[in-house]
Formats: sequence, C-alpha cells, structure tokens
Amino acid sequence: MEAMGDLPGACALQEAVLAGYEGTLPADHPDLLRARSNLAATMRSMGDLPGARALFEAVLASYERTLPPDHPDPLLARGNLAAVMHDMGDLSRARALQEAALAGYERTLPGDHPSLLDARSNLAVTMRSMGDLPGARALEEAVLAGYERTLPADHPALLSARGNLASTMHNMGDLAGARAAGLDLARGMLRRLELASTLSPREAREATGAEAHRHSTVRFLTNSDQAGSIRFDLAETLRATSIASGRATREDDPRRREISTLRARLNDLVSGGPAEGQSSEAFAAEVAGLTFERDRFEREIRAELTARGIVTGAIRTEVVARALPEGAAAVGFLRHVKWVHDPQASMIRPAGDVLVAHVLHPDGSLTELELGPAEDLEVLARAWRAELGRPLETRGVGVSSADRRKPGEAAEDAGRRLRRLVLDPALAAVGDATTLHVCLDDFLYAVPIEALPMEED
Repeated sequence: MEAMGDLPGACALQEAVLAGYEGTLPADHPDLLRARSNLAATMRSMGDLPGARALFEAVLASYERTLPPDHPDPLLARGNLAAVMHDMGDLSRARALQEAALAGYERTLPGDHPSLLDARSNLAVTMRSMGDLPGARALEEAVLAGYERTLPADHPALLSARGNLASTMHNMGDLAGARAAGLDLARGMLRRLELASTLSPREAREATGAEAHRHSTVRFLTNSDQAGSIRFDLAETLRATSIASGRATREDDPRRREISTLRARLNDLVSGGPAEGQSSEAFAAEVAGLTFERDRFEREIRAELTARGIVTGAIRTEVVARALPEGAAAVGFLRHVKWVHDPQASMIRPAGDVLVAHVLHPDGSLTELELGPAEDLEVLARAWRAELGRPLETRGVGVSSADRRKPGEAAEDAGRRLRRLVLDPALAAVGDATTLHVCLDDFLYAVPIEALPMEED
C-alpha cells in the first residue's frame, strides 16, 4: 500500500501491527523494533516528523541497550534518525548521528561497501546544508571514486554521486570542474537511456523518469556553446525513449497474447490480494514472478524492434543533421526546470520552468534559444486557443456551428504575440532555410505552429 501511494492505509496497518507486537513481545524484541521503524518511515513520508522522530529515537535506544555499537541495526537506526533530524532542521544533531554511523561502517565494512558509501553521501548532504562545502566535496569525491571502482558508468547510484559532486563543485566556484563532471554525467545518462530501448515499457518508463529528474541539473552544469551537441543528444534521446516506452510493443506479435494473459493475471492478483492462508512472502513472490515473465516477453519484442530500427535508441546530433535535406532545419522545443546559482546560500536552486528551442542545421551547427517562462507562454497559448474557439482544455476540434467562427482581431493579436515569442526566434536562427522539421513539447502539442498568424512579408 505504501508503494502504491496509499500512505494513510499503510500507516493504519503498521500501527495495528505495532500494537499487536507491543502487547505480546518484550520491549526490545527485534520484530517490535522493525515494526516501529517501518511505521516511523511511513510517518516521515506523510510529514509527521515529530512522530517519526519519537519512534526512531525509541528504536535507537533499544538497539543501544541490546547490541554492540557497530552492529548494522544501530548503525542503520542512527542514519534513519539523522534523516528525520535533517528534515526538521536540526542539522547539528543530524551530522553527529551520521558521523557516528559512518565511523561504525568504516570500522566494520570494506571501503567500497554500498552501506558505507551511502553513509558518506548522507553526511555530505548535511555538511553541504550547513555550508561546509570543502568537507562535503571530500566525501562526495570518495563516494564517486568508490562507485567508479565497482559500478558501470550508467548505474543510477554512480550518476547520482556524480551529480552531487558536480553541484558542490559549482557552489564552490569550481565551474570548470563542475562542467567536466556534468558532461560525464550527461554521457552516463545517454548510455542509460540508450539501453532503455531494449527494456520492457515499465522498466523504460522508470529509467526515463529517473533521468528526466537529472536532466535540468545537467543542462545547468553544462551551459556552454561547446556542450551544445550533447545537450541536444540528451534532450532528444530522453524524448524518444519516453515516447517509445509507451508504444514499442504494439506491433502484431504472437507473444502479445502471452503478455495480455500475464497482465490480466497480474491485475486480478493485485486487486484481489493474497489468497486465503497465503503468506505475504508467497504473495509477493507470485507477483514478482508474473511481472518478470511479462517484462521478459516485452524485452524480447523491444530488442527485436530496436535491431530493426523501429524503436529508436540514442539520438545523435550528427546523424540527425545528415538526414536533413538541403534548405531544411530542425527545431526541437523543450520545457524544463531552469536552475540558477543563489550566491547568498552558495547553492543552486530551481527557478521555474522555461521553454527552450534547439535549432539544428544540415552542417551540424546548433543554436540554443531560451524563449521565456513556460507558464507565461502557456497563458498565451490558452488565450489564442480560446479566441479561436478551440480552448486548450478540449484538445479537440469542435463541430458545432457555434465553434465555426472566423478568427477575429483578438485571436490574431494573441497568435502574433505567441508567434513572436516562440516561433520568430527559431525562424531568425534558421536563416535561409525554407523548411522546418519541428518537434513540439508540453503545451505546444496543442498549438498548430503552421496556423500561427504570420506577417505579410
């Protein structure tokens, strides 16, 4: 229920479990402590930080009474409590708990163990929040080095570590180092998205969602003319992967029947819950088994479609440029979160969504244009659609006689303003090109670009 987003439902069950354990088990019993930890984690997700703190403190106190200080359970409990303290703004206590946990992991685990690297990363976050950028950077460099020794270049944990280090380097004023790290991050993301073309749609959607979250940060870190190609590659590969994840297995294939059967069984199983007398472990194993079989069939189909060129892998600037005929240019619009550097806080922060356009010429040259706040442009798009009698909310073509009115001056004015902000900068950048291949994004999907009013000349 928690994984499905039903936090109140999960919390109610966890409270009932905890009450049962508290009525039947000693205060320091491991099952009771695990129940407290589970409930505390859910309460934290629901925003009940004082409640989560009280439970995590009780768990840690029990472990400290019954286990050696370097036992994995009290080390994990310190990290859990530290996370809540960080959320509550008590950074000093969070840091002390994290330093104690890290010291325990360093005494008991190999240098590249995932738990140790996680502890270093968590402490670095708190140190960065406290303004200790050199200390945070030293830890983040150690985390990244550990992941580079043990993980492939496109692993999500390694990508996150690289992004954290790049952000800290930028906050410290090391712009060249941040840009280099950002470019490495973009290459790893591209590799991950390229591999997503052979995953099942569910797996591809998960991969796309994770990289979309990092995309805006990468654009901020790599903001320079020399990074134009990889920025274009990443934006368009992300777009292509997202589209392909929803339609790549629709071809007629005999395995589709097997996939449909497995989906139906999964739906029935999840909606019906465990059978009478079935344990939660057996139920989870049954769900996992059916999911694995469904994903296996879909991976096979997508791999074959990718090999035949039906599903697109990575987008490359030079390949797209070679495909453009003479006199043509490509324009890709993109809505993304713009990040800025806050000098007072010595950190980068989001500053709202913007709309940008990448203009690509047959010779491979690229121009990147920032067109303005996406929200303002969306207001103009809505106004133009409303004046035309085709409101943006309907996203369809009306057929009643009331809808068949000709555009008036208000519609022409709204359309011209939208064109000046969205289309005119791209037209200026394409120069003498007579044909545009346009890829829209977000609210622009509801804007027929070719219908925008143009000047007489």
